[in-house]
Amino acid sequence: MLTIDQIISRYDELRTTLEDRLGRRLAKYMTAEQINQIGLTFEDEEEAKNHKPIPLTEEAVLEELKRDTLFGWEKAVNHRGLSSSMMFEVVNGWCVILENGLDVEPTDENYAPYGTPLFLAVAKHYGWEIDETEYEDEE
Repeated sequence: MLTIDQIISRYDELRTTLEDRLGRRLAKYMTAEQINQIGLTFEDEEEAKNHKPIPLTEEAVLEELKRDTLFGWEKAVNHRGLSSSMMFEVVNGWCVILENGLDVEPTDENYAPYGTPLFLAVAKHYGWEIDETEYEDEE
């Protein structure tokens, strides 16, 4: 698994579009200085001063990955393109951080349909239950 320093040094390739949802999730594991290094900021100075990072552990990342995978799957089966696309990026980023070999090059082919191939691969790899019959491709 990547360390915080490795994540920061590779952050340009991990940064997610729109609201940088991966960065916002990672912030709880980083110091205020590290958060600034990846381009995020606090709402106010007091918040930055009181921020205490929690340890980045494999168990913590797996919890994040599971929650994001299942949420991404839910968005995919409901054909919520923007939401599933954002979660595809986040789940892919967690896979890079875990170095589990499940990350993919973010191309249209790897994303279609709605990120389901990645969500399914991650869920199967970790033994998380996903009902594949929920997804019906409209094409």
